[in-house]
Amino acid sequence: MTVNDKLLSFQIAQQIRLLRLSNTHAKEIRAILQSADVKLAQAILAENSGRTNYTKARSKALRKRIAAVLQDSHAEAAAYVRKTVSAVGDFSVDVETTALHNAVPVAVDIIAPNILAVTAVLATPMNGAGLDSWLATLKINDVNRTYRAIQEGLISGESTDDIVRSVIGSRSLNYKDGSREVSRRGASMLIRTYTNHAASMGRQAVWEANSDIIKSVRWVSTLDGRTSEICRFRDGKTYSVYSGPRPPAHPSCRSTTVAVVKSWREMGIDIDEMTPGTRASMNGQVPSDLTYYKWLQTQSATFQREVLGARRFDLWKKGDVAVESFHNDAGRLLTLEQLKVKMPEAFKQAFG
Repeated sequence: MTVNDKLLSFQIAQQIRLLRLSNTHAKEIRAILQSADVKLAQAILAENSGRTNYTKARSKALRKRIAAVLQDSHAEAAAYVRKTVSAVGDFSVDVETTALHNAVPVAVDIIAPNILAVTAVLATPMNGAGLDSWLATLKINDVNRTYRAIQEGLISGESTDDIVRSVIGSRSLNYKDGSREVSRRGASMLIRTYTNHAASMGRQAVWEANSDIIKSVRWVSTLDGRTSEICRFRDGKTYSVYSGPRPPAHPSCRSTTVAVVKSWREMGIDIDEMTPGTRASMNGQVPSDLTYYKWLQTQSATFQREVLGARRFDLWKKGDVAVESFHNDAGRLLTLEQLKVKMPEAFKQAFG
């Protein structure tokens, strides 16, 4: 097994562990936000008791009261996310450094990045926004959504129980039918996505510190039917150590990246390279150089149609076009109208 095969196998296993860890984080942050529900129910009861009119002043006071009730849970949630993200980033640095030590020849020195470099990389925004911005948006949206649900119930003359149920949800449905479920899901998505981001940035700090032995960075997507269009497109592509996309590509992204180490001879060691190994998929082991779309070609027609959609599946099979051509250069999936303009002959061949 080559050095790069070892790193790939390790990173896929590590990503599975990371996804399991992020599921635990998601449950924790849901529980933190849910801890405000008792006080919220009490606030709704107090607001709806003996009131018969609804004025502008009352509306303003209601929003202020809701913000105060939710303040503590969001402060606790923010502290939990910051602590978790920092721990995942630091742990990722240690794991990646150890993985390189174990995979590359002993004659090569692996440099651990200094704390300032790690701090700078971990502060990198995710999808254009920093962590504080994401947390602030989560809080504002939760307050606004909760306020609107209560306000609508009061104006409509609903009972206290009905308003509480519309906001918090019902026990029989595990509280997933209330308006606050949107905030709980949003918080779960945030910490899952930021867990992946922190791990990615931790690896990035190690790669930059060891750019003399690392040739590039390879994108690795999950081989199953839930993988997004952008991640299917990026799977197997390599990017510069210092630039190019890094996971997460979108909310709740499950993709990861792995370092591509220079060949033994590129590092000045006179040893031949070995044959490619294998990587994990949903149905067993596959060659490590197999990309998502190459893997898709080995699956059943039913699964292929499910992943691509009926029209793109027919265009692929009957129009004799490469699946990769369904994307633009940035990896975004083109619409059917855009594809019709791009490949009119293939459309004619596939659909007449």
